Amino acid sequence: MKLKKIAIANKVLLRLYRVSGIPFPISCKLFMLKKKLQPFIDLQAEMENSILKEKNAIGEDGTINMTAEIRSKFADILDSDVEYEENPIDLPVNAEIVEKLGITGEVIDQLDGFVNFIYEE
Repeated sequence: MKLKKIAIANKVLLRLYRVSGIPFPISCKLFMLKKKLQPFIDLQAEMENSILKEKNAIGEDGTINMTAEIRSKFADILDSDVEYEENPIDLPVNAEIVEKLGITGEVIDQLDGFVNFIYEE
């Protein structure tokens, strides 16, 4: 699996698991999935920070001098293959939860391989 797919899924999860008014079991499942993805996000950040330090791209004021070369290296990181072998979680949803979480076809696509949305009337 590409690290980019994990990074995208993590970004979506960060938004979803913060929504209030969601049943506790669903919130727990989203949080636990986020925890499973965190080591990959930490690895990405570590690799990016290493590049920034190597290229001396962090200013004294904390600003980053983002060059085309650094962007290219960051893209290479996201394009790298990682071994993610967890099974997708089953997430029971109904119309109310779908609306609260803002689950769209795009969200389903971004979480494909991580979440199986199970629609319950």
